[in-house]
Amino acid sequence: MSGLVMMPSGIAMGILNPVAGKLYDRIGGRPLALLGFAIMTFEAVLLVTIMNTHTAAAMRTGVPEAAASAIGVRASFSTVAIVCAVCLVASLFVRDRGRRLGQQR
Repeated sequence: MSGLVMMPSGIAMGILNPVAGKLYDRIGGRPLALLGFAIMTFEAVLLVTIMNTHTAAAMRTGVPEAAASAIGVRASFSTVAIVCAVCLVASLFVRDRGRRLGQQR
């Protein structure tokens, strides 16, 4: 079930990668990264809201299959969010370190 929930984002990435590559060549990486982070933030807030509602509803229904699916999707989203947060912090660290090295030369 969680694979089906996450599948549309994978399909969208596959379709939009060529477009993103052309935009990167045309306007650079910074505006695209800012737009991407803004979209991901909005999507994360929306998904958390939906998942919390779905998990609570599944728990109230008493249907074990629905509860298991809700918890699985929530766990998958949490894992993806943690990975994105680590990547963001690492990219900010590398960017800052690169600036410092550039100033020392």
